[in-house]
Amino acid sequence: MREILIVDDVPENLQVLQLILKQPNHRVRAATNATLALKLAKEHSPHLIITDINMPEVSGIELCKQLKADKGLCDIPVIFVSAMTDTDNLVEAFDVGGVDYITKPFKPAEIMARVRTQFSLLDMKSLQLSQALSERIRQMVMGIAHEINTPLGTSITAISHLNDMVATTKGQYQAQRLSANDIETLFSGADDCIELTERNLKRVKYCVEALKSISVADTQSVKEAVNLQDVLDGVQVKIKQIKSNVPYELTMSLPDEMVLIDKEKLELALYHLFINSLTHSGVPEISINIVAYCAQNQLHIEFSDNGKGLQGLSVEQLLTPFVTTKRGNSGHMGLGAPITSSIITSGLKGSLSVTSSNRGLQWAFSIPCSATT
Repeated sequence: MREILIVDDVPENLQVLQLILKQPNHRVRAATNATLALKLAKEHSPHLIITDINMPEVSGIELCKQLKADKGLCDIPVIFVSAMTDTDNLVEAFDVGGVDYITKPFKPAEIMARVRTQFSLLDMKSLQLSQALSERIRQMVMGIAHEINTPLGTSITAISHLNDMVATTKGQYQAQRLSANDIETLFSGADDCIELTERNLKRVKYCVEALKSISVADTQSVKEAVNLQDVLDGVQVKIKQIKSNVPYELTMSLPDEMVLIDKEKLELALYHLFINSLTHSGVPEISINIVAYCAQNQLHIEFSDNGKGLQGLSVEQLLTPFVTTKRGNSGHMGLGAPITSSIITSGLKGSLSVTSSNRGLQWAFSIPCSATT
């Protein structure tokens, strides 16, 4: 079903357009002014908006400007309705983001052709987005498979080697040729194999946890009243389980009021920010600073550390999956920052910026929320 919003201050024009656009797969809504049109657009997210250029108080051009300035509405195509001689306004209409125009008096065949063109373009865009998403998923799956396969292969090799050593020692024992040196060799080799297996299986676990985090970003938000201090306390408990051997100093400035927000997603985002700082700071004494405040139904958070910043990486590379300077024994595979970005922008519907300097890395993000009493 295609949603079409038509806007005109003349009711007769709206009636004519409704009759022309009436189709089994069309749902047509009408607005007699720009204010009502914006309200309906936010409520129903139409696939197409057809608006008259010349309307009192707020013109169709100004309406289009407001639509394009709204993050949630800016992608809706706008077709303008104008008089045949209104060329100056049409130029301005295209400048503000209009995609096509319809002239008065209305010609049904022309209107339907222009509407079908826009819907065809939307279908093509949707297909391209779907293909791009499929490619991203394919690359992600291949990357995760590689990251899991390598440590699993190492673990299997280590266990196989340990099994061979045990079999050799057992044979020596049965042949009564087992010496203290043989036992010492077995114990030493067993320690190495166990340590190698444990380290690599932890890396597999990290991969699995990363996959869980990726899936959480796309789940429906469940908001609850939370205290940010409680959120950060919970994050630090998880951090100590993973990075118990990495000390750090934490300073915070947090709002006192409770906020309505998706606690699970916020905890995940902050968890990955902590892990990244503790893994990549590159300094012996790590300091993390968090400043949070609420303003205009937005929770603003600044997360920074005193590390060396992005060395050899750009911000774009930082946010690209599987790009990392910490491979190998660290168990890091370049997913923490992309996951955090996805949770903030997709899961929490927020915005973010990342800056780097020789004084460290700073994440600044804003998330829609509401304060509670």
